[in-house]
Amino acid sequence: MQINVVFGSVSDKHVYEPLCEQLRSIEGLSVHQEVCSAHREPEQLRSFIKEHPCDLVIAGAGLAAHLPGVIASQTSTPVIGIPVSGVLQGLDALLSVLQMPKGMPVLTSGIESVSTVVRFVNWYQKHQAHPPVLYVVASPEAGELVRKFREPLEAINWRFVNHPCEAENLTGLDYQPAVLEVWLVNLGDKNEQREFVERFAQSGDAAHENTCAAIAVPVVLQKEYSGDLRLFSELTGAGALWVGVNNITNVHLSVLKLWPCSVAERVLLWDLKRGSKTGVVA
Repeated sequence: MQINVVFGSVSDKHVYEPLCEQLRSIEGLSVHQEVCSAHREPEQLRSFIKEHPCDLVIAGAGLAAHLPGVIASQTSTPVIGIPVSGVLQGLDALLSVLQMPKGMPVLTSGIESVSTVVRFVNWYQKHQAHPPVLYVVASPEAGELVRKFREPLEAINWRFVNHPCEAENLTGLDYQPAVLEVWLVNLGDKNEQREFVERFAQSGDAAHENTCAAIAVPVVLQKEYSGDLRLFSELTGAGALWVGVNNITNVHLSVLKLWPCSVAERVLLWDLKRGSKTGVVA
């Protein structure tokens, strides 16, 4: 599996050097590392994307941190973004990478959360050949978002389970599926956030890590978020890869980019990316 690691500045080497070192220690991975700024070197970046095809891009930057999103806009390859800390302790970069518009997904780690990215990549390269089953964790208040997530994927025969253990006993598959957890985390519910943090505090179980990974969606059910953004920043560092607030469309696109697509899935991918009403764009 080929991974391209692209960061915006040599000043980010305290993040990308250990990232590349850990990725290269994983059997079966080939890693190409590049430094290129989306703002100062846009043509060089465009050429790099075109001339260096890969299975996965990991991109990182600080400040406005547009690099991961710019790459996502120019390739169909899945992109993971790593926000780099700075004078605002990385909050500016986190929101820049996380809050991509519908149709341009970037799976976002917590600020400089190299371990989260390495853990996900290690899991993904073991299960890249076959789609996982999906386990959704959400409160009843997020029921409409859960429906929007499940319906289009169930329509193209993606499988859902009510508990990760059920994956072991599924019928109709010629392989043992991994489990991708999708957490819809209500930013207005401290108990729900605590449950999420506790789940990932226990993720040292090697057997569990071998079969499960997670994508998280921050959910805001009010008109706007009135909480402390520093607490939200800490939450993203607990584990999982994140998409933007209430952005179910970008979870769909991330899932469909990460695993091989049938014709039906490619049609859905196109509908979602262009914002067609035949998809689930709210």
